[in-house]
Amino acid sequence: MKNFFAVVIGLLLLALQLVEAGSNGGGCKNPIVRKEIRSASDEERKNFFEALQVMKNNGVVDKLAKIHNDQANYVHNSTIFLAFHRYFVKVFENELQKAKPGVSALYWDWTLDAQHPENSILFTPEWFGGNGQGDDHCVKDGIFKEWQFTTIDKHCLKRIYNKGNAINALYPYEAILGNINNSANYDQLTHAIEGGCHGFVHLGMGGDMTEMYAPNDITFWLHHGMIDMIYYQWQMVDYETRKNDISGKLVGGVEEISHDTPLPGYPDVKVGDVLDFKNNLLCYVYEETGTAKAMKIAEEAARKAAEYKKSQGSGKGNSKRDLLGGVLGAVGDTVGNVVEDVGDVVKDVGDVVEDVVESVSDLLDAVGDAIKDITKALGLEDVDLNLLDPKDLKLPIPDKPCGGWVAMTGISPALIDEQHKQMVQTIKKYNSMKYYISPSAIHYAHRLAAIRNATTTSTPVVVPPRRKCIPRTPSPAPAYSALPVAA
Repeated sequence: MKNFFAVVIGLLLLALQLVEAGSNGGGCKNPIVRKEIRSASDEERKNFFEALQVMKNNGVVDKLAKIHNDQANYVHNSTIFLAFHRYFVKVFENELQKAKPGVSALYWDWTLDAQHPENSILFTPEWFGGNGQGDDHCVKDGIFKEWQFTTIDKHCLKRIYNKGNAINALYPYEAILGNINNSANYDQLTHAIEGGCHGFVHLGMGGDMTEMYAPNDITFWLHHGMIDMIYYQWQMVDYETRKNDISGKLVGGVEEISHDTPLPGYPDVKVGDVLDFKNNLLCYVYEETGTAKAMKIAEEAARKAAEYKKSQGSGKGNSKRDLLGGVLGAVGDTVGNVVEDVGDVVKDVGDVVEDVVESVSDLLDAVGDAIKDITKALGLEDVDLNLLDPKDLKLPIPDKPCGGWVAMTGISPALIDEQHKQMVQTIKKYNSMKYYISPSAIHYAHRLAAIRNATTTSTPVVVPPRRKCIPRTPSPAPAYSALPVAA
């Protein structure tokens, strides 16, 4: 019954977003609902994949990669970053619907895979394939493994994970929420994202994703759907104030962006046309995962656990039974079906339940609905934290971005350093909370269970050495007024 009411509430919240979008003065009556790719139904994903194949056959995939490559110097290291990519994803979505009516853009919430991205279901043979193999680093599994590309030169789809057969840790949602909360205006947000979480996905996957023709790799569109979803979440904090907010400098740091600034590659489209996702040109909303809700529950769980320990130490406070209900009510909602052995809870999570939990059923009875919002993305039902190495209960700190890639994008190294420093501080704050369990740790446990239970596995490949940072010549800062039109 609890699950039923959670589903109803979720549908009501989404319906409210749809009504609000439909009442917008721009004329958006039936907004598209963009889903996290794992939350989409099998049929929706099938249609998405089929539409992509049509787009590849028609030359659209290559055309979009060329547009991004041609406009790269104008849409990176610039405050136009978020606005351009918002419209670019919309162009992609329009092409999907031409190929197969009714298909919408999907996004990849990589915060759910932040700890060990290479283990994501996205990189399985049934989906987008994994790391490149051989001297040419071609992706040799996945549904688009046969694709060849023409931008710059003819080549296969390439990936070169930046840690051998592993991908460097990505931003967890805790750090994303910090970006949202600490950005007072559009300019601050766009630089925080481009100089922060955005680059980690590109660098981690390597290959085509570290080039300006990155749209060759379909995960580019899923990644930038997520980037746009973060922008969307920031706007939703104060929609009326932020729906048309724009500020900052264009590439070169001289010209100010405005609502009348034309979008690179799309001179008939102005920045002011692509800010409000509820307007008639864009007309979409996002179906969000439950990560933010689960994170709040995890924080509350950590707080109550700390209070409980403090009361035990002072000999004061409520009865063990009352405190147990509070702690388990919060922790249980976050971690789902966590353990098979109480001893492992004490060893791995801490001694919050030491001498208090009388049976594992007490813990399992406290499982709430928030974890269901997270597990829905992967289509799994159970999670067992015993599958994790104890260190995976804490958030990993991603390495700093590769200097060569930073030079190619033209992003200020000082900005990269500042964003990395802020991210590290945020992660350390959560890691210092003794009883905090991140939603990304829960997701990783889900994924490990799926890998353990899989009936098929990828062909083993030789683990390549960690990828070295390739030196690159810094990109020039062209005059924005000289931007070329789309091909």
